[in-house]
Amino acid sequence: MVLFSSSKRQFRMKCFATVVVLATIGLSSAKADADGYFCSSPAFLAYEFSFSKEPFDQHKLYVIRLGAGPIKEPQWLRIPDFPVHSMKCFSDRVEFLGWEKRYVYSVSGAAVTAIREEKLPAPGKFPEGSSWSGDNLGASSLVVNGPSTYTYRLTTDSPDGTYEIRLQRRKTKSRCEAFVESNLVKTNRENKTIAVLKLYAGTVELPCGE
Repeated sequence: MVLFSSSKRQFRMKCFATVVVLATIGLSSAKADADGYFCSSPAFLAYEFSFSKEPFDQHKLYVIRLGAGPIKEPQWLRIPDFPVHSMKCFSDRVEFLGWEKRYVYSVSGAAVTAIREEKLPAPGKFPEGSSWSGDNLGASSLVVNGPSTYTYRLTTDSPDGTYEIRLQRRKTKSRCEAFVESNLVKTNRENKTIAVLKLYAGTVELPCGE
């Protein structure tokens, strides 16, 4: 059983309720209190979890280097607890837009490190041209209310294979729930699977009425 302080509990309950309600109107709408978003560059995959993956009360940025050989274990860094508006990957860094701040993390060295935090001009006042990042591994992923399977093919510099993120939704005993699993899969030049790393697996709520 996981216990939170009253303020944390209220925030988590708000987040959970927001995810469930917004699932009914599609990924085109910004889900300010969801987690499980990801982005990639040719050299790495980055994703974040806050309250949908153990440990539930820690916001973490995970980075997996995409290169030759087997799939690397993710590196991670604990980051501030903020709602993700946008997540973008560049060749050497990951950038987030939160409700109040912009967060920048370096992936150019051997470890993932924080570079800086910058306050926005006002809460919710995002830079012109910024867009909502809708690519998600968990409760707000495409398979929750769309097709039961979905595959993202990642553009990488790997010389010996291809990396994909494969999402799958399976039924549970309850019509108000579904089981969602997300895996990073590496295939060789013959399109045979040579490595799999689980990124997320969990039960998500579905809008089902009374």
